[in-house]
Amino acid sequence: MPRILVIADDLSGAAEISGIATRYGLTTQLLRSPAPPPTSIDCVVYDTDSRLLSTEAAAEKTAAFAQAARAGAFDLIYKKTDSVLRGEPFAEINVVARRFGRSDVLFVPHNPSRNRCITGGRYHIAGVPLHQTEFAGDPLHPATTDDALALLRDPTGTAKCIPPGSPVDGFILGHAGSAADVQTWAAAFDPAKQLAAGSADLFDAILRRLRTGKATPPAVAIKRPLLFVSGTASQGSAALKTRLKQVDRLLAMPDEVFTLGVGATPEIEAWAAAAEACLVRKGEAMLAIDRPSEGGADKAELLQSALVATAQIVLAKTAVKTVACEGGATAAALCDRLGWQQFVIEAEIAPGIVLLRSTAAAPRLIVKPGSYAWPQMNADERR
Repeated sequence: MPRILVIADDLSGAAEISGIATRYGLTTQLLRSPAPPPTSIDCVVYDTDSRLLSTEAAAEKTAAFAQAARAGAFDLIYKKTDSVLRGEPFAEINVVARRFGRSDVLFVPHNPSRNRCITGGRYHIAGVPLHQTEFAGDPLHPATTDDALALLRDPTGTAKCIPPGSPVDGFILGHAGSAADVQTWAAAFDPAKQLAAGSADLFDAILRRLRTGKATPPAVAIKRPLLFVSGTASQGSAALKTRLKQVDRLLAMPDEVFTLGVGATPEIEAWAAAAEACLVRKGEAMLAIDRPSEGGADKAELLQSALVATAQIVLAKTAVKTVACEGGATAAALCDRLGWQQFVIEAEIAPGIVLLRSTAAAPRLIVKPGSYAWPQMNADERR
């Protein structure tokens, strides 16, 4: 059985990869500090929480995690990045490549399974250029172009953007317009000589090649009381109501949502008290940020801090058994505040949505990337 090391730049990406590894029957642990990885685990996933850092700081933090792992202890090294190239993917990938002696890099950051594709050197989502999608309004990493190499921000100018079937020579940003294209790249990848980096789709394709079949996903029971914490930017109350309906398909959430507006003074105690009362009354509550996309980085940080502080109060005063976090940065901020640093993987609820159990005495944690849509699921599938 191959031993795998994954280094991800945020918690939702680390959780997503952990869920895939678990789906293939690999014992998996997620670590949020650069501790030496346990030798008894098939797949070790590090969350460096470096996506919001500067180029230099992101590279330095990634290096600290890479140094914690013994170079010869793993059969496959994978660098997970954001699927739309937010953060500092080029700098972090090169740090990992140098640490593990890989001169060639196969980088496929996008997910054709979610209609996120790079073809002809251009990034598009369901046929729409990236900078014309909702990612143009990201308060921290707004997409200003669909040029894939420009998004990569390679200061050396050595990266090449090429179609599937091309040799992996140097730093390759691979085109992929379909699942078949991703599988072509996975088939050409040599884990002993090359570093693979990028998306969940590429990681899944590589595991499918290395292993003969998938494990049967376990039945998942979401234990109540359940606190849902959403840090995802929306276009206001209407978008929140739409998202609540999407969440309900999977987690059977109530029709009450407690929001903090972009112009409001955070009244955290009152906000927490309302959520606590809902938890007592119905067994579920949702905390969310009601904000327009133009709030800016400073406003986004203020609102996220208020959101996480409120969640901490609610968790201290109620016997919550499950916390569901939408948005990797929100989940990481909550884990930092509560001291949750190591997790075992209980189940992949749906692709990208993973149930974690902290090694500390704590509620179960569900993590979902903020930019992923909630899946269509009926009541039998979600129980």
